[in-house]
Amino acid sequence: MFDIQHPLVCVAAAAVSLLLLRAYVKSKQYPRYLPLPPGPKPRPILGNALDIPLSKQWLTFQRWAAEYGDIFHISLLGQPVIVLSSIETAKDLLDKRSAKYSDRFNSTVASMIGWDWNVALMGYGPQWRQIRRALHEHFHQGTVKDYESSQLSGARNLLTRLLANPDNFVPDLRYDLGATILEIAYGIQAKESHDEYIAVGERAVEGPAEALVLGALWVEFLPFLRYVPPWVPGASYQKKAAQWFKEAMALKHEPFKKVIANFRDGAGTRSLASDVMHRDYQVGDGMSAGTEELAKNVAAVTYGAGADTSFSTLQTFFLAMALYPEAQRKAQAELDAVIGPDRLPEFADQNSLPYIHAIVKECLRWQNVFTLGLPHRLMEDDEYKGYYIPKGSIVLGNVWAISHDPQTYAEPDIFNPDRYFKDGAWDSSVLDPTTYAFGFGRRECPGRHFAVASIYIYVASVLQVFSIAPKRDANGKPVEIKPDMISGVVTYPARFECDIKPRSTEAKELIQLLCV
Repeated sequence: MFDIQHPLVCVAAAAVSLLLLRAYVKSKQYPRYLPLPPGPKPRPILGNALDIPLSKQWLTFQRWAAEYGDIFHISLLGQPVIVLSSIETAKDLLDKRSAKYSDRFNSTVASMIGWDWNVALMGYGPQWRQIRRALHEHFHQGTVKDYESSQLSGARNLLTRLLANPDNFVPDLRYDLGATILEIAYGIQAKESHDEYIAVGERAVEGPAEALVLGALWVEFLPFLRYVPPWVPGASYQKKAAQWFKEAMALKHEPFKKVIANFRDGAGTRSLASDVMHRDYQVGDGMSAGTEELAKNVAAVTYGAGADTSFSTLQTFFLAMALYPEAQRKAQAELDAVIGPDRLPEFADQNSLPYIHAIVKECLRWQNVFTLGLPHRLMEDDEYKGYYIPKGSIVLGNVWAISHDPQTYAEPDIFNPDRYFKDGAWDSSVLDPTTYAFGFGRRECPGRHFAVASIYIYVASVLQVFSIAPKRDANGKPVEIKPDMISGVVTYPARFECDIKPRSTEAKELIQLLCV
């Protein structure tokens, strides 16, 4: 199940010695009067490394949470991992004690694959705060309105593509979302098809999606293995890492070359990268961080990760509409009442479309983008509910368990936007999925407001003019669609097909008239 299956005898011996030493040292640090949280019984040396599947880990963790409670402990090659499986535990530790829990694990793999510049994977410190501050200034709730015209253009481009080739909705969705982020981050207008910058972004995200899955590569917890030559049996990860590193560097540098050339010439369109270069950011110690490098990192983070949440969630939207026609009917009734047949939705309509917002929230809850979130790292020893949590622990907010807790959401496996209403009005007592879907504490995604806005305008625009249904076989019977998710750091719905057709002749004409 792991990439390293046949290490050399000397490497294995060194690993065993290192792990025994680590376990011994840590055992001396644990307070005798406090236990670690409960969890599955670990094996000697390996801990629970062989117990964690690489596919759909969230289901295994959900099962362990039911058995051991909403906070449990596992060990990966001596590395303690604490899993928080309720909104209470996640908020108590990752939000309320964020001063302790805001670090990231020092990932060997992130460095090997060229993603250590990504603020989402970066350790807590001056560089992280600098990049995070820049992202917040450009994506806080009041600022995202500046991007509405680009988001609206992307949504309407998708309507045109759906009309021309509805079976290509997944690639077209990725392309239009990527084009929007490319324009915002770099001021680059994507080509209508086969844009080289979008292709760079698509290739670059494949590496972290596979390599950063918890336990996927033993080199993550045994860093000296990164120096094992690729020809050694079991070290094939070295070749993959080299390719992923190349793709990550292309993402970071290639689009920026165009921006910096335009910036120096005084040409080009205003963008996130150009805005950052106009500012004089300082790191915590007062030393200049290098404005150009900061702009490069901020733009690359925005472009590399900016479309992922929206892309995954909007695929879930199409899946849900095909499987739950009653939810689609209610949404379209609301659109008909508020928008009417003669125009397309705008951002100004948001407050008048509560059912559309319920669909957005339910998509985020029903099939999570980050089922286990991104791992936090505890910066000092802590105590919680009578348990000892050692410094250096990886701490995971189990988003899947939170979003599928039957005590919080009745029938959690059912897609049901009506759960957010009571007696015809919005029910504020229902846990809002946006409070956990984008992470916790100081590590909460800075682009969450932008992502929700993108999802809203795409959902409203598509439902205004299209109907989504399962395809039918030769006998006219609906082809069964089984909701399933593809594993990775970011999860996506497994491939499915659906019929996407204009709701009426008038809807088709509206697309042709307004989406040009």
